[in-house]
This record gives sequence, structure tokens and C-alpha cells, in this order.
Amino acid sequence: NNPSLVRVIHSVVAKATASTYAKRGRLPTAVIQEIAVRLDEKNPDERYFLARLLCAMVREKLPANDLLFSLVKDVVSKCIQNSKHIIELAIWRNFYLLCSQQKLAEQCADSALALEPASVGGCYTLFSLWCERKEENRALRPIAKWVKEHPDQMAGYDLYRSEERRVGKE
Repeated sequence: NNPSLVRVIHSVVAKATASTYAKRGRLPTAVIQEIAVRLDEKNPDERYFLARLLCAMVREKLPANDLLFSLVKDVVSKCIQNSKHIIELAIWRNFYLLCSQQKLAEQCADSALALEPASVGGCYTLFSLWCERKEENRALRPIAKWVKEHPDQMAGYDLYRSEERRVGKE
């Protein structure tokens, strides 16, 4: 949570961070171990940083996915236990999918689907997860609740209304 340290909110920044470490001759495994040791699993910014960095590293195969997964599986598990947001759980799910850990990915999706959205992005992510299961109508109630609590957020309202109309026609 130190402002002088690298922060990653977007996957592009995570990819650039991974690339910078590699160019400086720092082994990705060493970097990940250093970050994992210092990570505060209760801090959402640090969890997002790790999730995005790990996804970028898996995509770049820095290091091999099975090695990377074995290095971080315990800390990732702690991060997921502390996660309270749909979007974050969806990112961890993506990490697990990239590492061919389908069962763990499904558990993340299940946890995300049990939560209420906390943002417009959470509404869209929740909707997307339910769509993957071909049960998009199950997203309507939590999205409607969020829209009611946040009437100034038109994007959530637009998603809700378009899906409500589509479901009503079926």
C-alpha cells in the first residue's frame, strides 16, 4: 500500500510491469515471490495488482504456467477468500482458466455469482457470468437492486432495461 510502489489497475500496465522486470534481468519467479511475501491479502488494491500481474505473466508464459501457479496458489487462495467484489473474482477466475485450473475457476465464478454488484462494472460482469451459464435472467434481480440504489448510473439502468425486455419476450 506504499504509493512509491508499482500499482496495477489495468492489464496493460501489468503486462508492461512484467516486461520491465524481465528486461532488467529479474527472474519472474523471484519477482512473484517477492511480491507474494509482501502482499497484504486484505488490501483490494494489492490483490488487484497481483491478479492483473499474474494474468499478464501467464499470457506471456513468464514463467511456465504450471510453475507460476505452484508459486502463488496459496497466496491467491488467501486473496480470493478476502475478495468481496464480482470483478475481482472474475479476474482471479481468468487467472485460473489461464492456468488450466477449471475447478478453481468455477469456484471463483460461483463466489462472484453469489455477490451483489458494487459498480456498473460489477453489473456487467455479473451479467456476463450468468450469460456463460445460459441463465442471464438470474442477473436481473441483483442488477435491478443496484440500479434502484444508484439511479444516477445510466449504464446499469440501460443493461437492466435491455435485458428485462429481452427476457420478457421469451
